[in-house]
Amino acid sequence: MNRIIIIDDRQDRDKPNLIKDSQDKLDELSRGGKLTVSMGIDKSLPLDSSLSEFSLIAIHRTYLVNNDLFNAVLDYIKKTGKYLILFSGGIGQSTILQSGHMLSVDASEFYSEKLPSFLYNYSISDMQHPLLKYMYGESWRLTLLLEYRYYLWNYDDIGDIDNDDEADRVEKLQGLLWNEDSDVSIERVNEEICVEIDKIIN
Repeated sequence: MNRIIIIDDRQDRDKPNLIKDSQDKLDELSRGGKLTVSMGIDKSLPLDSSLSEFSLIAIHRTYLVNNDLFNAVLDYIKKTGKYLILFSGGIGQSTILQSGHMLSVDASEFYSEKLPSFLYNYSISDMQHPLLKYMYGESWRLTLLLEYRYYLWNYDDIGDIDNDDEADRVEKLQGLLWNEDSDVSIERVNEEICVEIDKIIN
């Protein structure tokens, strides 16, 4: 069983997108030992003492910043290969980082109706690419391939994109899709898109 922890220093945080049924399901996960909900991290102990039993860690970003734990937690995630969700009310656009091991997301999107079922499925299975599936669903790879093809269609040479934000996004897509930063031909992308569509149809 994969165990999950949600660290939020404001348990009374307004969660308009989390209906009562979803909250009840989260409570059931807690009672079953799959989910731990905590107000914070004991700073007197090494991070591994507090987080070692959890493979998925969700933390309110402001709590980390206010307690000087932000860099320490990011280093811990890099070192251990665990999955991290950073949620906060000030995050305007959801972003997948560190080759799919970290998700930065708005708190209202994190505390949504899909959260309980995602956490349950993650806890009982060997889920591959869990944060990508949380963001894009089971067809996450198709979504990212279509986005990458868009850049191929719009630029003669994808390696010479002069917009820094778009260049960064292309590099992230390459890392998430192929775990590499070299250019991939549109022929290969189209072949992989067909494969992903066949999976959905069949």
